[in-house]
Amino acid sequence: MEIYERNAAEWARRRTAPRDDLGLRLRRRVGPGVVLDAGCGAGRYLEQLGSPTVGLDAAAALLDIACQGPTGPVEGRTHAFVRGDLEALPFGAWAFDGVFAHHSYLHLPPERAPHAFGEAARVLVPGGTILLSMIAGAYAGRALPGDDFPGRWYSLWVPDALAGALVAAGFADVEVTVTEGRHRELDLVATATRR
Repeated sequence: MEIYERNAAEWARRRTAPRDDLGLRLRRRVGPGVVLDAGCGAGRYLEQLGSPTVGLDAAAALLDIACQGPTGPVEGRTHAFVRGDLEALPFGAWAFDGVFAHHSYLHLPPERAPHAFGEAARVLVPGGTILLSMIAGAYAGRALPGDDFPGRWYSLWVPDALAGALVAAGFADVEVTVTEGRHRELDLVATATRR
């Protein structure tokens, strides 16, 4: 967390608009419903996710950037921003039609991620959709090779383990695909429906 608070502006500068359409994919699935961008960071996916979307992040400095948008405040935008924790979401049950999380849950130790997935299921309406991405692999720790902000925790996942954790958290219709990530690493993209 401290890494993001100290380096928010530089982190946002190094991460331009998304090169994928993951936010659009979730928005197409949930239609006009309310989406939670869980771990929204500086708001890179907000344009794809559209409105209404609630951006949640643990780092106040990143939320400050997200509030401004890529070109400054946007009149009439229906995005809200909340500081919070993926493991204790500050929302009631059934608050969202979709949950989006690009590389958010990978910063939790693997033994804590299933509880956080359960929190995502709790805030989704029955039949709501989660779309999340993780880096593929079998690593857990604070020394991920190539990390441009060293010291962050990373948990990499394999498809079967990620699918199993989502099912255990209350999701069905789990689909995990492997894609190329930002730095040519492999990413897992998981979609699932809340039971």
